[in-house]
Amino acid sequence: MLAINIGESSSKAEEFMQSYNLSFTVLLDTKQDVAQRYNITGIPTTFFIDKDGIIQDKVIGAFQNKTQIENRLSKIMP
Repeated sequence: MLAINIGESSSKAEEFMQSYNLSFTVLLDTKQDVAQRYNITGIPTTFFIDKDGIIQDKVIGAFQNKTQIENRLSKIMP
C-alpha cells in the first residue's frame, strides 16, 4: 500500500499517521502535480493497480468497511 498526501506539509501528514496509528509509506504531493496528472477530483481517491502496473479500478470517496475493499481487490487479483 502506498498513500499520497495532496497539498499538505510533511508535519501534517505525519501527525495524521500518528493519530490513527498508521504505518505505511506516504508520499507528499505538495504542489498537487500527481493529483492533476491522475485527475483527482475528490479525497480520498483509491486506485487499484494490477501486477503489471495497470490501473484497473478507481474509487472516489471513503470505503465504509473492509469488505468493500476486498471485493474490489478480488476483481483484479487471480
